[in-house]
Amino acid sequence: MKLQEKVVKVVAGYRHSMAITETGKLYGWGYNNQQQLSHGAEFAQDENPWHAIFEPSLIGGPLEGKFVFDAAGGEEFSVIVCRDPSNGNVEEVYSTGNNLRG
Repeated sequence: MKLQEKVVKVVAGYRHSMAITETGKLYGWGYNNQQQLSHGAEFAQDENPWHAIFEPSLIGGPLEGKFVFDAAGGEEFSVIVCRDPSNGNVEEVYSTGNNLRG
C-alpha cells in the first residue's frame, strides 16, 4: 500500500514501525501481539485480534483529530506525542502496548 500523504518521520520498535505524515496522521504496521500499535477497537477485536499488520494502517482511536508530531517504539510498546488543535494545541502523550513490567 502506498500512502497518499508525504511522510515526514518514520520510527521503529522491536518488530513494528510507524510513519508520521505532514498532516499529523500516524500509520503503523508490523507485529502487534502486545497491541504496541494501538489498543483501539480496530486493532483489538476480542474474537480476532490483529497480531500482525502487513500494510500501513491509520491509527485512530484517541488520536482522531490530533496532530501527531513524534513517536517512539520499544519492544512491546509505543509512545506517541501529539497536539490537540481543538484544545489550544495542548501537547499530549499517549502510550500503547504491554504494561506487564510497569
